[in-house]
Amino acid sequence: MAALPEIYATGEALRIDGEEIAYDAITHVAYVRQVRRASGAIIDVVRRFELGVEGGRRTVRLDGAKVDAEAKQELWARLVEISQRAIEPRLRNQSLERVQRYGEAVAIARLELDRAGFAVRGALPRRRRFAWSEHGRTFFSTDRIRVTVRADGKPERKLIDIPTEDANAVLLPRLMAACAEAFG
Repeated sequence: MAALPEIYATGEALRIDGEEIAYDAITHVAYVRQVRRASGAIIDVVRRFELGVEGGRRTVRLDGAKVDAEAKQELWARLVEISQRAIEPRLRNQSLERVQRYGEAVAIARLELDRAGFAVRGALPRRRRFAWSEHGRTFFSTDRIRVTVRADGKPERKLIDIPTEDANAVLLPRLMAACAEAFG
């Protein structure tokens, strides 16, 4: 069996195979778990965890048949838990502060958030800009973040799906809820 990376977390840093990454140096986080199938049977589960740091990124890939599936899942779940506890709150608070205190727009994946609302960047049929009062829900859906809207008195509908492997997409559910509460 192939060796899995050694992961160790402290109050200030994450250590991956001896490389220490300070939480304060992390600029983005992304992770994904994708099931690969062939003829209906699961052939592999790809798990990837990525941290952006000044001048680069650190990616941990947990896939391949030579690694015990249970060990891969356990390590990936531990990385996600560390991220949700020690990394994501700081990044989310930084983004919220940029919008709330400084009036800046924050771009995450194809979304741009500001005090007035949020917009989808790039090609999108119909309307591209929404007020916070029109925000429906933002939630994890398999390997993506789904954003819904309640516009024009119509029932809630899907606006966009953003892959969780996009930088900081995993921040969106709580960040958009906080923005909707603050500005909606």
